Amino acid sequence: MLIGYLNLPLDQLSGGAANGGLSDQQNALLAAGASKLFIDIDIGTGAAPQLDLALAELRSGDAMITVSVHTLARTIDGLLSVNTKLVAREASLRVLQMPGGLTLDTATSEGRAILGALALMNGINMGAPMPVVAPSAQQEPMVFQPSRSRGRPATAGSRAGEVTHLHAQGVRAVDIAATLGIGRASVYRILSQGGVEDESAERGAVTSRSANIASAAKGRFDPFNGR
Repeated sequence: MLIGYLNLPLDQLSGGAANGGLSDQQNALLAAGASKLFIDIDIGTGAAPQLDLALAELRSGDAMITVSVHTLARTIDGLLSVNTKLVAREASLRVLQMPGGLTLDTATSEGRAILGALALMNGINMGAPMPVVAPSAQQEPMVFQPSRSRGRPATAGSRAGEVTHLHAQGVRAVDIAATLGIGRASVYRILSQGGVEDESAERGAVTSRSANIASAAKGRFDPFNGR
């Protein structure tokens, strides 16, 4: 089952469907197959009661679907928080409009890798709103360029914090290795040292998705920019 969710600013509703208001957002989710819709109106208090109701509707194998990251959360931290709740319910997240004309589906390893890359880019600045500014000579745009795995580098142990963080967000070990540019063996070793069960069963299922992720990362891979 697809559960549709929107969190829209109050001022966006005044423009109506002609300006991308509520009707257009609803129609997009219904056309994508959403069987139920839950809508929060953001009045600046941070409350999202309809999100809690939408999460309660989800069962194992279901998915929450939204139009864009802006209609789900206001920060990367908020986006990751929603995804954590979905993972706990064994559900996935679908975003219809991502940079580069792509969609995001965390039921796929590519989608989990993209979400993991966002968590990695956000780093320790969790919860801070993403700035809406144009790139300039003083502020270089951040470009996400996945590295190719070249075996076990000598410094793999120094990436332990990033490995465990991505794993906690639901990213598979093979996707962690591709995102961080370290060997899969190093990822398994770090996870086993942290008390996480070895994921060697995934080793035979690796498929290269660097081209798709790189196309999504073209320019500044910042889904919260340009609102």
